[in-house]
Order: sequence, then structure tokens, then C-alpha cells
Amino acid sequence: MSVNNHNLGPVGYDGKIVWWEKEDRDLSSKGIPNPWEQFPEGRSRNWLRARSELAVSDGTTEIRWKKESTQKVSQEVKEKNDNALSSGLTWERENDLLSACLGLEQPGRVRGLSGYHGWKRAWPECSGVSRKRKRASSVDEDAIMAELRVELTQDILSMLASQGIQLCIRLCSRYPCRGRSNAGRCIMF
Repeated sequence: MSVNNHNLGPVGYDGKIVWWEKEDRDLSSKGIPNPWEQFPEGRSRNWLRARSELAVSDGTTEIRWKKESTQKVSQEVKEKNDNALSSGLTWERENDLLSACLGLEQPGRVRGLSGYHGWKRAWPECSGVSRKRKRASSVDEDAIMAELRVELTQDILSMLASQGIQLCIRLCSRYPCRGRSNAGRCIMF
């Protein structure tokens, strides 16, 4: 059960981000201070905005939180952000400010962004770090394996030959040494 439910509606984060940007421009054009500027931009601000409303009246603004627990998270976001700025701490990918306040992410999910975009949009600078598929390599693995197989076979054959053991290798014949003079000392496989 989610403690801090959002009120994004059918537009989700993508639609609301556009709405919030317009709201911010309107406040700026009217000369009204924006209370969201006290929160760092990005996931944490989006997450908090999704769980609150901005009330504008008589040239002032006030954030109205949907739940008291969300207001507590907002205070924690401000405190941890101030501490990070004063200590020089930098947030890294999924170990960012919002995760520090709410706990680790559910695997494969990113809070504060649309469920359709996820990790790539949240941390575009780290898009190559958490790839699940094998990257295409410029090395031809099949050619290397074939070369190693030939070298290993030659090494084994020369070692056995130095001990007087002759191997007859013919893939197309069922009895490779039949009719040869060394048939008695030949190992077939």
C-alpha cells in the first residue's frame, strides 16, 4: 500500500511537468515568488508536486500538501539537500536525494518520472552503465575461437607425436586408419 499517493490524473508526470512549467512561467511573469524554488529541480520536486497543490491568492502562494506524511518528506528533502550542498555531497543515479528520503527504488521503476521513460530519462548521462544486453563487440569471437582450436589441436598432436603416438583424424571416414601401415599404433576418434 502506498502511503504517499499522487494526484496526477490521466496525464501522468509527462502532462503535469508541462503544466507545472506553465504554472512557473505564470508566477514569474506576475512577479509572485515560487515556493517550489526551495526544492531542488528534478525527481524530488516532481514527486512532491504530484502530491500537493499550489494555492495562489492575492500575490502569495502556498503549497497545500495532500497528506501530512508528504509534508514530512518535503521537510526531509530540504534538510538533506541543504546538508548535501554544505558538505559537498553529490547524489549519484538511483542513490539521489529522493531515494535518500523515501528508500531505495523498486527495481525497474523510477519515482518522479513517467513510467514510460524510466532510467534513461532520469539519468541520461548514465545510460550506458546499466545496460542489460550484451554490447556489440568489434572482436570476432568465432574467428578467435577457431584460431585457438587450431593452435590447441596442433600443440596436442605435436606433444603426442613426440611420445610416439600417432593420431589419425579424418572426419569423413568411419575407419580412418584402415589399410595404413601405422594402424596398430593409431588412436581413432
